[in-house]
Amino acid sequence: MYTKTPQAAGGILVQSAADSWNYLALLQKRMDGNMEWLAPKGHMETGENPLETARREIAEETGLKSINLIDFVYKQMYSFEQNDCLYNKTVYWYLFEVEHPDELVLSKEEGFVMHKWVSYKEALELFSYRSFNQIIQLTEALLNK
Repeated sequence: MYTKTPQAAGGILVQSAADSWNYLALLQKRMDGNMEWLAPKGHMETGENPLETARREIAEETGLKSINLIDFVYKQMYSFEQNDCLYNKTVYWYLFEVEHPDELVLSKEEGFVMHKWVSYKEALELFSYRSFNQIIQLTEALLNK
C-alpha cells in the first residue's frame, strides 16, 4: 500500500437572515451514484494557497464570486483507504458571506443538482458527513462572537 497526502480547501457560505445566518448546502450526485449534501471544496492546484483554492472552487461549483471572507474556520485532517492507497487528506475551511445569492448557478458538470439555504440547526441535520458538524459548530461560534 502506498500513501498520498492531498490538500484541499473549501468554503462555508452564509447569508444574513434576520437575527441569524443561513448556510448554503449543495446536493451532489457522486461518481458512485450516491447523493450527498456538501459544502463547496476541491483540490489545491499547483501554486495556489488554500484561500485561493477555496475561492476558485466556490466559483466553479456555485458560480458565486461576490463573496466576502469572514474568517478561517478549521484545518480538517482525516484518512481513508481507496484502491490500495492510504490517503491522509487536509482540508482548509473558510467562512464567507455571500453578497448576491441570486448569482448562484450550480455546476451540473460536477454533479451538483440542488441547493438549499438552511438554518444552523438544519445544517447540523442535513450535511451528509457527521464529522462536518464540528466545522458547522465552529462556524456558528465565529458568527456569534
